Amino acid sequence: MKNDKSIKVLITGAGGLTGKTATEYFKTQTNYQIFPLSRQDLDITDAIAVQKTISGLQPDFVLNCAAFTQVDLAEIKKAQCYAVNVTGVKNLATASHQTGSTLIHLSTDYVFDGAKRSPYSENDPKNPLNYYGLTKSQAEDIIPQLTSRYFIIRPAWIYGKYGNNFFKLVLKLAEENDVLKISNDQINTPTYARDLVEFIHFIIQHAQDEYGLYHFSNEGQTTRYEQAKEILKLLGKSNKIIPVDSSEFNPIAKRPPYSVLSKAKIKNKWHYPVKHWKESLHTFIKTYYDYKS
Repeated sequence: MKNDKSIKVLITGAGGLTGKTATEYFKTQTNYQIFPLSRQDLDITDAIAVQKTISGLQPDFVLNCAAFTQVDLAEIKKAQCYAVNVTGVKNLATASHQTGSTLIHLSTDYVFDGAKRSPYSENDPKNPLNYYGLTKSQAEDIIPQLTSRYFIIRPAWIYGKYGNNFFKLVLKLAEENDVLKISNDQINTPTYARDLVEFIHFIIQHAQDEYGLYHFSNEGQTTRYEQAKEILKLLGKSNKIIPVDSSEFNPIAKRPPYSVLSKAKIKNKWHYPVKHWKESLHTFIKTYYDYKS
């Protein structure tokens, strides 16, 4: 590994939530060269373009934040979802291997079916309930076949400053409605995008050869209903929230009823400190919004 003065990080999907967060974060770190590429800059489904870009830039790390993440739409646009989430990842893994770059790929908790009632470890069997989860699971299986230099990170319920996410949805609903109906039948842990990016930075700095699959979300567990209550409380909003079953929204895709991720692996391996989801939510709102609590 080169010293940190020459660490080059190519970020795919740099126009999205995690990609923008990563770009913003790494630009503040000394001795990094960052190459943020949005979908318009690099279509990862184009194998020739991917090979040309990675071989030309010769990055130390390829951080793949590009993904088809619209879970319900994935059931309708399966070919498009597969192209981005599977074929695109295959292209990145192949090109990364050819140049000796390390691939850091973001997966999802939706590779699990939610039948378990204790946090999922990296060794638990996968059984995705929807097409989005299936494609992410397939990508996880393909990467080790194409390169030995990889990190697969599974986050869950990512939110942050950029893009469309649950936090932004709650704000929009609160502005438009006195009463909000929020699902209360799925248990998980939110992931603050900044915390996720800081974990990725830790890997690059301190664990660049300890390849494999890792879970990362914040600590604790909650439902969308409880999460929304905490958001509105911290913002000082008085909207009423009614807990409902998610079936009331007629989702096209099934979601796992429980997909909390165990962080035991990264805590035991590196003693990595994982913040509670409420602490990170407080930090986020204090940083970017009018914090009331």
